Amino acid sequence: MKPLAVEEKIIKWMRLHSFHIACIIVTALALFIRFNVLDFESPDMKVFLLPWFNEMIDGGGVHALNQQVGNYGIPYQTLIAVLTYLPISPVHGYKLYSIICDFGLAVSINYIVRRLTGSKEIGLISYNIIIIHPIVFLNSSVWGQCDSIFTLFCILSLSCLLEEKNTATFVFLGVAFAFKLQAIFALPFFLIIYVCKTKFSILNILWIPICMVILSLGGIIKGRSIGDVFQLYVTQVGTYKRVSNNYPSLWNLLVDNFTFNHYQILSPLCIAITIVALGILMLYLLYNNNELNKKTITYLAFLSTYITVFFLPSMHERYSYIYIVMGLTIACIDKRTIPAYIGLVLVDCQTYSQYLFNVTPIPWMVLVTLNIVCMIWYCYRFVQMYSYRSTVERKIISD
Repeated sequence: MKPLAVEEKIIKWMRLHSFHIACIIVTALALFIRFNVLDFESPDMKVFLLPWFNEMIDGGGVHALNQQVGNYGIPYQTLIAVLTYLPISPVHGYKLYSIICDFGLAVSINYIVRRLTGSKEIGLISYNIIIIHPIVFLNSSVWGQCDSIFTLFCILSLSCLLEEKNTATFVFLGVAFAFKLQAIFALPFFLIIYVCKTKFSILNILWIPICMVILSLGGIIKGRSIGDVFQLYVTQVGTYKRVSNNYPSLWNLLVDNFTFNHYQILSPLCIAITIVALGILMLYLLYNNNELNKKTITYLAFLSTYITVFFLPSMHERYSYIYIVMGLTIACIDKRTIPAYIGLVLVDCQTYSQYLFNVTPIPWMVLVTLNIVCMIWYCYRFVQMYSYRSTVERKIISD
């Protein structure tokens, strides 16, 4: 018996819209796996987030904004204050903030990938990967952390930079800073772009403190000073006096994970080598004097952020979140980095599982070695991509 005419039409329509149907299915699955773990309470939820919530309630909700609660910025403290008025459990509330930004990240990455590749299909694939990405899922829905919030605004900042919308670029970067100090990992990229491309005025950086103050108005209205907006971040620097805080960095070749030993000796060295590594990257771009296109700018954003986290001391496993998300865009424009990207995700899955579930299936030094190999490969591929473009352009000019 042949298919009915209506069946043929349905099948034809499904084939025509297969990518969109896949997005709907994956989105439904992403929501399902998230809501299935909403009740899970991570160590951070028990030790930090829930006590902060209770302190906000005791302080009168928004009235508690007159003093610092927790060690996150005033805008995030404002979100906690709002949460005290919502008819949901605080565990669910914390996670819903981040889950909303998970999907914002997926849409933003989809947009960037479509712009870079010119392919709607690859863009939709990147959307699907982000919303079911194990690190994105574990961070927001299991851990209850807010890395998706500041990372979303960093990605929006990058997107605006690619479109040469300078004011919007730094406004979004300012919003990212307002929510999390870890947005500072993106700053070396903007410095390198400023020196090597010079497409925006250095005065645009003033949007960062302006946005931080505007988003902190809830606390300022309640009596906090403008200085409090920035003082919190100053006090956060150097809080964890360990060379490695569950991030498998180069320095684990010298010291154990989580140890306090030798921090005073090695910390200045780690910072100095981070600056040197980023300086070498900048000098390489200046020496080649090649115009940066949108793909190489995106690659540079990823690589400079990765280098910053890789070499700095006192890094937590979650600090890799921003470059893990950006790494997907690199995998979409350079397929040869896919094995390295899988390696990065594997490393993060192991460090996350160690903290959340107290499980370490892979020895720590294997993770350290894998992270080092991935770093070397990404640097090699960036040099290849940038040098190839430079060679092609010189050949065109000579011809």
